[in-house]
Amino acid sequence: MVLKKSHCFANEQHFERKMPLSDQINYLKHLKQLADFKFGTFSRFCQFCFVGGTGMVVDLLMYALFLSGGIPLILARGAAIWVAMTWNFWLNRRVTFSYSRELPAFKQYFKFLCSCSLGAVFSWSVAVGLTLGTHFFYKHVFFAAIIGIVIGTVCNFLLSLSWVFRPKVAPSPAAAKDGRQTNSLTQRSIVIVGIIALLTRLIFMGWTWTDFYVIQDDSLIRIYFLQGAGIYAGCGYVRSYTGDWNNLKDVQNKINTQGLKALPEKELIDTENFHPETVHPPGMALLIAGIYALTGLKPEVPVQLIGALLDSLAVCLLAYMAGKFFSAKVAILAGILYALYPPLAYASISKSPDGMLSVFVIGCLVCTLEGNQDDIRKKIAWWIAAGLVLGLGSYLRPDYLLVPFAIGVGLFLYTRRFLLSIASILLIQSVALIVLFPWAYRNHQLCGRWVFTTTTTGWALVNGLGQYNNPWGIQGLDKYRDIEAKEQGFPSPSSPEADRYFQKVFWDAVKSKPWGYVESIAKRLPMAIIAPQSFGFDNPLITSRFAESMEKGKDRFDVILSNPLYIVKAYWDWLLMGCISFASFLCSLFMLACERRRFGLIFLLLSPHLYSIVIHVLVVYEPRYVLPSMFSFLIGLAYVLSRGWKECDTSIASSRQPANGNPVATVT
Repeated sequence: MVLKKSHCFANEQHFERKMPLSDQINYLKHLKQLADFKFGTFSRFCQFCFVGGTGMVVDLLMYALFLSGGIPLILARGAAIWVAMTWNFWLNRRVTFSYSRELPAFKQYFKFLCSCSLGAVFSWSVAVGLTLGTHFFYKHVFFAAIIGIVIGTVCNFLLSLSWVFRPKVAPSPAAAKDGRQTNSLTQRSIVIVGIIALLTRLIFMGWTWTDFYVIQDDSLIRIYFLQGAGIYAGCGYVRSYTGDWNNLKDVQNKINTQGLKALPEKELIDTENFHPETVHPPGMALLIAGIYALTGLKPEVPVQLIGALLDSLAVCLLAYMAGKFFSAKVAILAGILYALYPPLAYASISKSPDGMLSVFVIGCLVCTLEGNQDDIRKKIAWWIAAGLVLGLGSYLRPDYLLVPFAIGVGLFLYTRRFLLSIASILLIQSVALIVLFPWAYRNHQLCGRWVFTTTTTGWALVNGLGQYNNPWGIQGLDKYRDIEAKEQGFPSPSSPEADRYFQKVFWDAVKSKPWGYVESIAKRLPMAIIAPQSFGFDNPLITSRFAESMEKGKDRFDVILSNPLYIVKAYWDWLLMGCISFASFLCSLFMLACERRRFGLIFLLLSPHLYSIVIHVLVVYEPRYVLPSMFSFLIGLAYVLSRGWKECDTSIASSRQPANGNPVATVT
């Protein structure tokens, strides 16, 4: 080790004389430089923890000072935290990350506040999640809190190291020439958008744990978790329509409390009352069973975390996809709109397949777009990937299984290559069906039909006819299908036999009064355009629901027109989200009108949502059915908010011209 001369002592006289304060500070700086050089990131992490310890002291001192000054507790606590965070920022900027002092302080300060907020949410989520999800941490809450603190500290440090105090690196002339500097900036922005999305979803997840005006899990979500427990316990993928779930609930309780892992041959349920499930593919049930098998934890919190992570990935994919064809501003805005759109954030942590499906729909579209290149091998590989992604997503909910046909139409309008578009449709669709083949084969073994999706098609068709007042006098509630199925001697309305019966009822009704079916479609269109969504708020002002009015012979239009003031008070949250959805629809039309030259490209980007709207308007429509593809219209809203793509020269894409003259973007 080589030390500066002023820090070495050649004789006892130097030891007897006190070192000046300035030399002591320089000596400590020199030791820090040596530690940073030898230990690198570990040295900075230790300094970061030391600064955090001093911040805790500052926090407590300021808290006591504010309270003694008569400041209210809530304000005093918030002010003390803010002072401590400011202290930590200043000291980290001066000591831990001293190399970054040349960069703008205010920008770093804002980033530091965001990173601290995210770290706090991670710490809180881990601590509360472990406490609520495991028996051990429920009895030892401080252990869970310590783990949460460690996770939050590591999160804060990594964000500070890679984002807040990241040194500015000048690009090489070659990188600046080919645009890689713009790519790097945009990629960092996409990561930031993903972090914002994850933070938003973690906040929603914490809200659901409080039970503060939040909608409780519906019966279908509870069924998913019971079926997952049944698979894990060796009972198979079963259902019951006898109303007696006690045996399966008992299995679930034993798994959650005692870690029961039953042998497959052990009779745990009454198999005469529990029939094999064919209502929906087993994606959610398998996910829950996998969590039981791999972690032994209660699956509720892990399912929420998986949903939050998948939907945050969807945000990043959306920003990436938008950045291929629009300016960086449009890409970032589209990602932020998705990240902050309350229905999407809530759906991702609602423990239902609806919130997990978006990433698979976006992934299928992104892979299709990536396949639009000259190399035939890469083209085929990307289309196969699109089919794999779509097939896996269809295990959660098969509504989008046929979306390749809509994407293929958009691809033809974009590239003007008919045979290539047909090939893409056939390949993507074939791969998706191959992925679903085990589910279809299992159903064929059970009922003799190759069912790739569900046996509730007829059920849904008849419910669609009864959604509004209709000439057939059909009621659109599930309980009436259940009654009708039992009258016909079927065990349930979703059994294969009942599915054939209800499909016949639907076609007979349409043939007898075709204009009645057209009228039902027309009545569903306004709801499809406005699409009022829920973000989980349980409004205490709701005294009656639409289902209750339907039992009295009133449809939604009758209820809205008869008591509009009550609708505004009781469903203001739904109406607010409907206004945003309608604005996104209008912005998408505006984008089509302004960019007629790129009509094919825009139609391709909008095709998943247009497909979802058309399919559900023709069958049966609920706003949550089209939520997974809402991202398409958010691109239009981002386009209008950013004043179009006039800044295409700053886009992360480099465009090339195919034979038809439409630009095809590629990413270097």
